[in-house]
Amino acid sequence: VAVTLGPFKKKWGGAPGAARPRPLQNCLKKRIQNKKQKNLNSKNNNLKKEEITEIRSFSKPNIAVQRVCECVMILKGLPNVSWSGAKGMMADTNFLRSLVEFNKDGIKEKQMKAIREYTRDSKFTPDEVMKISTAGAGLLKWVFAMINYYKVARMVNPKRAAVANAEKTLAIKE
Repeated sequence: VAVTLGPFKKKWGGAPGAARPRPLQNCLKKRIQNKKQKNLNSKNNNLKKEEITEIRSFSKPNIAVQRVCECVMILKGLPNVSWSGAKGMMADTNFLRSLVEFNKDGIKEKQMKAIREYTRDSKFTPDEVMKISTAGAGLLKWVFAMINYYKVARMVNPKRAAVANAEKTLAIKE
């Protein structure tokens, strides 16, 4: 069985469907993680610094844009969830980078509960916000991506822990 890893090709003599050697599994895992990160990065690359600056320049933004910014603040765990706090958050020169490098695994149930209060409104969607602000819609897409990640991680993390425990038990028996 030949496995292609970028420009390299490795031969593996095992039976089809049999467990692959660990180094190959780890390499494949890394490639999948990198691909997921690139997809996340490309989704966030729709946001431009100029658009964030435009939002920040509003003295009193549309309520939908303000609510989007408040959601971002909640996810980032920032105090002072208000328009003035949001302007301060967006003034950070590394704001867009902080969204890409955001610790998704650190999201708490308390944050999700607060976000649900905002997302209950059926008009609080990226398409509706897009009519008002491109950057606001991009930020809301990021918020929904974090919500989806949290939902999936909540189901997957116990399974990951069970696999790690099973591997540990297997290693002890060998």
